[in-house]
Amino acid sequence: MLDNQGVVVDVQGRRSFEDDLNAVAGAPRARVPTRTDTNDGVLITLRRVHDDPREDALAVAMLAQESEGQKELVESTALPADMKRPPETREALVQAGVVFGEPYKDDSVFLRATVPAGWKKVPSSHSMWSDLVDAEGRKRAAIFYKASFHDRSAHMVALTRFTIEVEYLDTGARPATGRAHVVDVFYGEKRVVHSTNWQSDRVVVLPNGVECREYENARGMAEEWLRDRYPSWRDPRAYWDPPSKDV
Repeated sequence: MLDNQGVVVDVQGRRSFEDDLNAVAGAPRARVPTRTDTNDGVLITLRRVHDDPREDALAVAMLAQESEGQKELVESTALPADMKRPPETREALVQAGVVFGEPYKDDSVFLRATVPAGWKKVPSSHSMWSDLVDAEGRKRAAIFYKASFHDRSAHMVALTRFTIEVEYLDTGARPATGRAHVVDVFYGEKRVVHSTNWQSDRVVVLPNGVECREYENARGMAEEWLRDRYPSWRDPRAYWDPPSKDV
């Protein structure tokens, strides 16, 4: 379980933060952790940088603590107490059947919670993010939990049924072009239900140096398509319950 400082309480022989710190403190000098995210948590690799092994030990132990925190969160019944952004998050989840209790007395970061049958928390490839997935396999909320002792926090964001994803098409021609896709997750897997092409000749340069045509008009057309058919598409409370208008 989690104490109010983000340190794993060793109730079943689990390693504590101090265990990880002490273990790494004896490692070879001049190494620093590099995060490699996997579906199973965080795989820690090391590269030479620092001369002080205490800096290396602290950094490695914090990464290990974040990975352990994700594991404990997923296995628990707790959900983050912070649901302020967007403001509809709590209402959307209650509407879907989630029952929220009181915060833990020794840990106000989390609430006791009961989710509907078939719902579960699933770890993402990043140790600070997990998904709240419903019985149909749809992601209903994104959960952030930073378990490291120095900056421990958690929050949860309810997700909408529809999103807009921008795709850049770098075919070698300049400027590059692309599309904006309307994505629907109502049926479990992502499904593209509408696409719009670039509608502007204005050229922008991406951080990687690739030139592409401005995408705001394409995104705007995708948003207009959604507004015409699903006026409340930005609201995470909307369009989840059957019967639903099919696209």
